Amino acid sequence: MTASSLEPPPVALRPMTHADFGDLLRWRREPHVACWFAETGPVTPDLIEQRYGPRIRGDEPTRMFVVTVDERPVGFLQDYRIKDHPGFAVLAPEPDAIGVDYSIGEPTWIRRGVGLRMLR
Repeated sequence: MTASSLEPPPVALRPMTHADFGDLLRWRREPHVACWFAETGPVTPDLIEQRYGPRIRGDEPTRMFVVTVDERPVGFLQDYRIKDHPGFAVLAPEPDAIGVDYSIGEPTWIRRGVGLRMLR
């Protein structure tokens, strides 16, 4: 085994587009992701469009990214300034702070260090 074969596959972020909504819908329905969201009904294509469409169009200040492993989509990340969401100030009193939320949607990639490598 060579040293390069021991290296984990590259993890990267790229801007989310409407073409990613099918993956996003599937990931949001995964039990290990769904438990982090407060929806009381099913996650539908309409819900995905309503929540994430304005973000990827730039109509809202939250930025959306797709997490890739070896160029394959495996999850999503969003970042935002706390000052753009006044209700979040309770969680982080510094208005210039940046919030980051992410989910590894593909079950085969959870607990494999993708999140840590992505954040680095």
